[in-house]
Amino acid sequence: MAIAVIDRREGNCFALSGQLGPDSANGIRAEGEAIIASIEGTVCFDLSGVVRCNSAGISLLLCWMRVANQQGKTIIFQQMPLRMLDMARVSGLDEVLPIENG
Repeated sequence: MAIAVIDRREGNCFALSGQLGPDSANGIRAEGEAIIASIEGTVCFDLSGVVRCNSAGISLLLCWMRVANQQGKTIIFQQMPLRMLDMARVSGLDEVLPIENG
């Protein structure tokens, strides 16, 4: 079974690590939504620790973005791994998701 974990970093930044497949993405979705609800202003998720991802992982990010937008908050996805970024690019979602890779 694939495992994904969210750890708090400094301020409003959280690190998402592990594998993002159907089971793990569904399992961690509510945790991310609770984090978004508890943060004022901008919340960021550092994705540098994601070791595997499929479309379920991209869908997870879209869900979190929708939740943040509904709550009037800003969300940022930082350090998206290249394979994950390639997946987002193929579908054109790199233009929709708030990605900061720098």
